[in-house]
Amino acid sequence: MLGLTVKSIGGCPSEKVQEVHFSGVGNIFCTVEQDGPSRYSVNFYMIQKISNEGQTTTSSYVPSVKGRRIDKVLHTEKYLSAVEDTYEFRKLAKHEVKDRKWTAKWDETGRFFVIHGRKTLSIDKAQKSIKIYNMFGELVDQHLSLIGLDQMHFRPRPKDILKGDKLKKLKKEYKK
Repeated sequence: MLGLTVKSIGGCPSEKVQEVHFSGVGNIFCTVEQDGPSRYSVNFYMIQKISNEGQTTTSSYVPSVKGRRIDKVLHTEKYLSAVEDTYEFRKLAKHEVKDRKWTAKWDETGRFFVIHGRKTLSIDKAQKSIKIYNMFGELVDQHLSLIGLDQMHFRPRPKDILKGDKLKKLKKEYKK
């Protein structure tokens, strides 16, 4: 039968995976896995399509008719064909998460991934950390020993760049 074929990729037992986050880029995702009772890790994966040129899969198609008999003389079997795509999941990086309670998210462009500690109560004074990774799992920046960290947001990226005259006008009038 044609459709989505799910195949085992191995190397990542499902009971270890706590969260899966897909990048806005589309072919990169990361998982947060539990390595021990209180140990977590962030794993970055890239999805790559393997070329399947010339390989087609065929399947027979029989139209279903509800409440009527199909005349065997008039019925002809039809065939559908399609190319079966195969994907490879490549592990790019693995990093340890030190915080016990954390929040993880991608920025809206899919270029950066952040995982940070989270306050559990309003009186929580434990030290938290922020780690920012690029889309390939490389550590870009980190801030350790932050007290009272609750949220972290990415600055929205502008859709376009202002021209010189509009920028001057904005500098003059932004305080109004």
